[in-house]
Amino acid sequence: MKLCPKMSWQIWWDVRLAELTEIKNILENWTVSNNWEFKFKSAFISYWNKSTFKFKTFLFWLL
Repeated sequence: MKLCPKMSWQIWWDVRLAELTEIKNILENWTVSNNWEFKFKSAFISYWNKSTFKFKTFLFWLL
């Protein structure tokens, strides 16, 4: 079932907003320090977000 472009865009935007909010909450829960663990987690979140973003963008264009 194809959604109208406006509806698809709204869903896409809601997903983006939810992801950003979730990442912000995760980062706020960590204590920011110069240790390797925090740097590793930050890099992992950054990589994970980019890869899922590409995947979800691909799914979005299939609608």
